[in-house]
Amino acid sequence: MRFFIGSFDKIMKGAAVRALDGAPYGIADTGTHLAVEADAGAVKDIAARLSRELGAMLLQLYLKTAVFRNYAFLSAEHRELVAARALARIRSSAFYPEQMNAVHDRIALCLMERRVFNIDGFMRFRMNDISEKWAGMLEAEVSFFLRENERAELLRMLKRFAASRPPVAKKITVKDEGLKYAFFAGDGTRIVAVFTSGKYTRDEELINTLLYLSPEEIVLEGVEDEDIKAVLKEIFGSRVKG
Repeated sequence: MRFFIGSFDKIMKGAAVRALDGAPYGIADTGTHLAVEADAGAVKDIAARLSRELGAMLLQLYLKTAVFRNYAFLSAEHRELVAARALARIRSSAFYPEQMNAVHDRIALCLMERRVFNIDGFMRFRMNDISEKWAGMLEAEVSFFLRENERAELLRMLKRFAASRPPVAKKITVKDEGLKYAFFAGDGTRIVAVFTSGKYTRDEELINTLLYLSPEEIVLEGVEDEDIKAVLKEIFGSRVKG
């Protein structure tokens, strides 16, 4: 009896047969395809063993293939990164153990019924419900990656803009007053914020005002938001104190 993945004739050309953990069957492996030849009585054992190996491979292969097919606008490096992040996201999800048990059971059943395992056919006809969940998590990871990239590009642009502006003020102190930030000159004089039309969030008002004033030194007093502090340091560098 032959149990194989892909074309058995192509697989067996030049492929070496090796034992699998002392089992009463051998595997011919070309690196891209796998073939098994064994007695009929070993089918169930083979299916159980291979379902575990193939299940782990299947998720990684699916993600890499889906990223390549659906997100070709990403660079090769970014596709690899997104696929790796999506894999980690899926593996850390609460439903992952139960989901992979279902995948293993379906692979084993397919192998016992057909003696052939075709990845494309298996994904199309036996994995629609699970692959839809994987696709959703991959899409979420791509969206997160794009937002992250857009934010990084925006920060790079603002950093270049800040570096190009001549200073209007020597020192500006920023104080968090809850609903808004207050700005003070070096002599303690309160500065009226320029960007107060209501179109801006308080963080946007803060960044825009500092870009406009382009101070040589920015002192943060009572600003506890670590995210906005990190953004200011990214844009203005060593000029930010506190």
